[in-house]
Amino acid sequence: MDRAMPKSKQIHPDERALIDALRHRPFIIRRRSNTREYWDYVVMTLAIYNCIWTPLTVSFDWAKEMDTNNIYLTTFDTIILALYTIDIVIQFMTSYYNI
Repeated sequence: MDRAMPKSKQIHPDERALIDALRHRPFIIRRRSNTREYWDYVVMTLAIYNCIWTPLTVSFDWAKEMDTNNIYLTTFDTIILALYTIDIVIQFMTSYYNI
């Protein structure tokens, strides 16, 4: 991969590192991209929903009072679980700042 270059064409190691850092990587999501920020807002909204709904369900035992086979709530909870799983994958593919 590292081909021998003539003396006049050799690149300084710092310049090589900069060129490598600026190279496009298709599977890396930039930390400050609009899509990433939109996704963070979606996940925060789901977290707020869970912060409100879960304690109410547990403390007042709404799961027994409401039909536990409610297809809408079951589907919505499954979708939320799937989105949290996707969020874990997205977190692994997101860039970071090396401070």
